[in-house]
Amino acid sequence: MNPTKGLLDVEEAFCELKSYLEVRPIHHRRPDRVVNHVRLCFLAYWLSARLGGEWRPKGVSEEVPRVLRHLQTIRLFPRPRRQIEITKVAIGSPADGISKVGDVILGFAGKVFSYDPRTELGKAQTVAESEAGAGDLVLTRWRGGNVWTKCPK
Repeated sequence: MNPTKGLLDVEEAFCELKSYLEVRPIHHRRPDRVVNHVRLCFLAYWLSARLGGEWRPKGVSEEVPRVLRHLQTIRLFPRPRRQIEITKVAIGSPADGISKVGDVILGFAGKVFSYDPRTELGKAQTVAESEAGAGDLVLTRWRGGNVWTKCPK
């Protein structure tokens, strides 16, 4: 391999990696930063060559940077969280002494939340405050690896 061609490949791989990661250009003046720049260029080149080597046998014929740009357009949306994490417990509140910061409310009446937990918890509170509910709000909680159902009174 021609040393100049190899250097161009390394710099090109680094430029592709920087654009993929959306990193702005930086001009180095200190020797330690220049050395780190060269290390990153080499790492980018190695990563590009490694990905190409892995993908070619699997039938991917496009250049690595092009595949990375395509992969960058894929967005995964997380499933909605169906739980409520306790972030604060006011002293003297009904939850004081029952709930702790870090507890996670998973559901109520022995069932986990099946849709928006805020809406479901509101409905559970309405039922608990009615005559039929008699003030019993039975929550399913998680704390430190344990799940239990408890009725705060």
